[in-house]
Amino acid sequence: MGMQDLLKAFELINKKIPDQKDFNGEKSENLLCMAEEALDIKFPPTYRYFLKNHGCGGIDGFEVYGLIDERFAPLYSSDTVGITLDARKQYNLPKEFIIISDTGDGYWYALDSSYPNKDGEYPVVICGLGAREKVNEDFGEFFLENVTNLLSDDE
Repeated sequence: MGMQDLLKAFELINKKIPDQKDFNGEKSENLLCMAEEALDIKFPPTYRYFLKNHGCGGIDGFEVYGLIDERFAPLYSSDTVGITLDARKQYNLPKEFIIISDTGDGYWYALDSSYPNKDGEYPVVICGLGAREKVNEDFGEFFLENVTNLLSDDE
């Protein structure tokens, strides 16, 4: 359901917790192309939409890495390119992964570009130290699941 899930998640955020969202804003097509070139991977449609329209950020403790600017800062930022490139160097992260978030326990959530579906979406996996476990079909499902979990925790 990819894009439908992503749009539903933003609809929920804007309806129920608009004051808790913290995204850094729209990014240019040029920056997205530079990021794809730096990673040598094309972004899947849902993640590309997120990057273009929201950049990076999150809500209430749930953070999604994305794009800030063309410097692609490494670790300790929310820059998906810098974090991914740094993990490739330091931890031999496979080239097909794009790190999109932190699990909070030493692993990452990543898009696995080696398994695109018919819509060009990549599954979300937990990865790190040789681990690879699929957790969602695509970025839209991942984002909606996390938003839904946050909203249910607030009730």
